Amino acid sequence: MSKQKNKRIGRGFGFCLILITVILVGVPLGAFTYFTNQFISEDILLTAENNNYTISTKTAAAAEKEFNTVCSNSLFFLDILNANTSQLFTRKAVESFFDRNPNIGAIAVSNGKQYINEEYFSANALDQELFNDFITFYDSEIQEATMGLTSIINVAPLFKVPLVAILAPWKTGGKNQAMILLYSTEELTQLFAAGDYNQSYMINHRGDLIIHSDYSLIEAGANIAKLSLVENMKKSKESTGSVTFMDSDKEYLGAYTMLTFANAGVLSQIEKETVMKTIELQTQQNFNLSLAALSLAVLIMFIISLIVRRLIKKAETKGEKLGKGENMGPNS
Repeated sequence: MSKQKNKRIGRGFGFCLILITVILVGVPLGAFTYFTNQFISEDILLTAENNNYTISTKTAAAAEKEFNTVCSNSLFFLDILNANTSQLFTRKAVESFFDRNPNIGAIAVSNGKQYINEEYFSANALDQELFNDFITFYDSEIQEATMGLTSIINVAPLFKVPLVAILAPWKTGGKNQAMILLYSTEELTQLFAAGDYNQSYMINHRGDLIIHSDYSLIEAGANIAKLSLVENMKKSKESTGSVTFMDSDKEYLGAYTMLTFANAGVLSQIEKETVMKTIELQTQQNFNLSLAALSLAVLIMFIISLIVRRLIKKAETKGEKLGKGENMGPNS
């Protein structure tokens, strides 16, 4: 009975040791993991919003700089041609200009003058009559440009290449004119390439997509004016901002930046579920780490309990031998 009782005591000691370990280590560790996950979740969500916002502002700044540069260079080019009527000078200047600006497909003035980048048209198998068709079709927008309104028009549906038309006011001889500029967005689109999570795109004042990594949307002439993110941008008094919005029953984190050039806008979005998956993965990793730490603590306590039980068993054995030795003494 004494041996069985001692075994029960040893097992009970080991169980109590493990239980105490679970309570003293597991509970604080679980609480720490829970609160850490809460803080990490908030931090990941905030980081995703900030990254989205940064992508929008940086992409917008790069796009606006490019459009301003192209427009300024083209207007200066027209000023130079207007100041010199020599046909030889004009031909040389046109060749030099398009050599230095291969992304510009053509330049025209509302008074009828046209300068075609023949190399660009030839490389893309474009008919120059398409340019005339565009000028005829968008006559009202061109008239608005003569009155001082700059705009960007998606002409990819007509030309079947990533191309936009920039309509800008140009004044010569005291008369208001308009510059019509065909600009290839192929290189600029690389700035808007879809990343692992974020998608950025650019729209004009009417909500037409003019730059997007999915060219099929551009060629189809997609308009997203009714997208919640676009509506928020149009209503906002601020030129930049971040919002959460719904589209096709999905929740997105969105950011926008209004350009001073042509009232265009650059938008960036990321599906919130994608962010939540990142948070879930981080939570699972934290849980696995905590479970591993608790398991290690329990294993250590289990090993200690085994050592203690062996020590108790050795003490029992010595006690029994000592007891037997006393009974075998000379006074027995």
